[in-house]
Amino acid sequence: MKQKIISISTTKQNAKWPFVQTLQNYFGRFLKSNSLEQQNKHLINLDKQVKELSCLYEISKLFRSNEPNLQIIFNKIVGLIQHTSEPTADIGVCIKYGDDTFITNNYPNSIFKQTAPITVQGKKVGSIEMVSATTPLADTKFINILSSELGQHLEQIQDTEELRTNEKQYRHLFQNSEEAIAIIQNGQFMKMNPKTLALLGYTKEELLAVKREDTIYPEDKALVMRRHALRMDPTKPEPEKNYEFRILTKAGNVRWVALNTSRIMWMGKLAALSNMRDITYIKNMQDELSISMNKFIDIFENIQTPYYESTAEGIIMELSPSIKNILHYSREELIGKSVFDLLAEPTQKASLIKKLTKEKFIENFEVQLKDLDGSVMPVLINARLLTDSAGSIIKIVGSIQDITEIKKLQQELIQQTQKGLLSKLATGFGHNFRNILAGISGVIEEIIMTVNEQSKLEIGEETDLFKRIHGASQAINRAVNLVNMVIEIGQPIIENETQNINLNELITKFKTSANGNITTFIETKMDLAPNLPLIKGHTERINNLLWQLLLNAVQAIQDHSNQNNDQLIKITTSIETKTSHTNLKPGNYVVLRISDTGVGMTKQEMSKIFDFFYTNRHIGKNSGIGLNVAQIIAEQHGGIIEVEKSVVGEGTTFTVYFPAAELKEEIAISKLSDTTKIKTKNKTVLIVDDEEMIRDFYQAAISNFLHLPTLHATSTDEAIEVFKANHEHIGLVYLDLGLPGKGGNHCLTEFNKINPNIAVIINSGYPKNSPEARVDGVYHSYLQKPVSLDTIRNLTAEIIDLENNK
Repeated sequence: MKQKIISISTTKQNAKWPFVQTLQNYFGRFLKSNSLEQQNKHLINLDKQVKELSCLYEISKLFRSNEPNLQIIFNKIVGLIQHTSEPTADIGVCIKYGDDTFITNNYPNSIFKQTAPITVQGKKVGSIEMVSATTPLADTKFINILSSELGQHLEQIQDTEELRTNEKQYRHLFQNSEEAIAIIQNGQFMKMNPKTLALLGYTKEELLAVKREDTIYPEDKALVMRRHALRMDPTKPEPEKNYEFRILTKAGNVRWVALNTSRIMWMGKLAALSNMRDITYIKNMQDELSISMNKFIDIFENIQTPYYESTAEGIIMELSPSIKNILHYSREELIGKSVFDLLAEPTQKASLIKKLTKEKFIENFEVQLKDLDGSVMPVLINARLLTDSAGSIIKIVGSIQDITEIKKLQQELIQQTQKGLLSKLATGFGHNFRNILAGISGVIEEIIMTVNEQSKLEIGEETDLFKRIHGASQAINRAVNLVNMVIEIGQPIIENETQNINLNELITKFKTSANGNITTFIETKMDLAPNLPLIKGHTERINNLLWQLLLNAVQAIQDHSNQNNDQLIKITTSIETKTSHTNLKPGNYVVLRISDTGVGMTKQEMSKIFDFFYTNRHIGKNSGIGLNVAQIIAEQHGGIIEVEKSVVGEGTTFTVYFPAAELKEEIAISKLSDTTKIKTKNKTVLIVDDEEMIRDFYQAAISNFLHLPTLHATSTDEAIEVFKANHEHIGLVYLDLGLPGKGGNHCLTEFNKINPNIAVIINSGYPKNSPEARVDGVYHSYLQKPVSLDTIRNLTAEIIDLENNK
């Protein structure tokens, strides 16, 4: 047999084949063998090793061929191994990989078998098996090397496949990304995806020719290029990777982008991989949000109706500064405080929470808040519950509306309505009231005069009966004053009834009048300022104002439980100039102050003291309209009245402001009309009235005390008929306007036609300045019922000549 000498190099590269050393060993033994038998034995082994080496060499070439198909590789490996075996040897090979099996055609029942695992990255992925039915197999080095080489090749194939997959995915992501991706090198765009082209508005060819800095907004160019230069310097750390700037599109439009960039190697050189996301919409929204936020802050800080936010428990979390318009607390003092602690009435808390919990919102819920100084402010609460998706309360938001002015206007409206209703009531029924009072008053006056003449009592000798009769007369006078006072509420002051009045003189005369006697038993001090300017007004109404204030002072002192205190009323006048006052125009004012040492008032009482029908005294002791009348009279004169000071147990001071008149004239106290006095020789007096008691009183006054003849009539037609029949003898007519039929005005017209010089005295229950008291004709005087007996006698004596009366 021909021996083939094979030279095997033991280089470092071949050292990785473990069986090379074995081959060298067999070859050395062959050379050292002395007998032919041993040489043949070693030569057979050497030949087997060479075949195995050749097989592995062919397999390694197969691996280097980069054949991607594993089935082809495994089939070729099986063929090579089978070809390496002795033709007569019954050897089979089986390779298992995953779910696949590759096996030789002649795979004998195994007697002799070798197996080695195939592993990739330490994980078993298959196995290789060699079997022989007759010949023992050589050592396991061959199969182990083969399994190791198979594992390494499979790992390379897997890595290559993953790389190909990753590259494919990267290309897909690069081309289809929603962000603009570009590689920038040396200030130029080197590679870009379609989104970059769409964002900048260029074609690929155009953008490759454009400098990167030309796509940056001028104001942002320095920042972007400075950071890019730092990124391209490998000796320095990378600058901020994420930031925002503006770009310029090909069309010149400005867009905001968010940049994410990093340093990479591209074609062996440093480059920047940039991801740009268009955030123009977000920026615009941010700008709009900023504008809206600034508007909200502006509204929040300047809104007049306070806005608040609180927790579900009512703890204030936020509050607009306008709360200072309602309460004296600062915003900082109230944040963190419970809104329920501000309620003046703690009982309102339960109803507030109940309504809010049930309805999730409340509108115009009226409560009273307690201010820092203890005062109470009426407000309307609006609130709404804000909840999350689970229904849990996030917070309560709402507003607080001050309704102090609304309440004031409501109260004024109620008062005006009450005044209007009462005025209509008083005007409508005043005529009847006065007729009744006039009749009673006349009878009582007639009784008093009759008793005086018949009894001829000396001063101080009044009987109990006389005192009671006199008391009844005073009660009627008070009733008349009350009716007059109520009617005055709705009657404006007529210009020709006003005069320039010296308030000092008016006060002095009032004190000496019958009305001034209300202060007889209480010490009264007056401090009247000299050279006081005049005021333009209505004397009787100002007297009424004095009466009401002094009566209130007397009753306040009488109500004082401590009778040992100083009982004092002080009346002062002064001149004051007002430049700023809530209810007064700038100018000079004559000021009247009336102080008392009475019971005083609480703040709550002071807030209601001018309300119509309000009284803090026992029922029946006070009408509750006196101070309201005083307020109306002050306002009718262009002034105001206010409680300057009141302390419980110490007393009260009322202050009245009257506008000062420009001219200073002597006071002229109002009196009856100065019609030229008529002295008629006709003695008969015609009394026209539908009330029998009034007719009888007038007739008694004229007949019994003046001894003049009288005629009477009860209706319009009867009055005209009587006057026509007796006009030659009638010298005076007392005429009631409210007659049955066409009324007193029709009678007056007819009387004037018959006798233009006839003296007619209008006698009515209506106030002279009321619409119902309009007179359509010539008359001498206007008397408002009830009329005193002295007035009747004096007026009658002025008109009729009594000198020749028989």
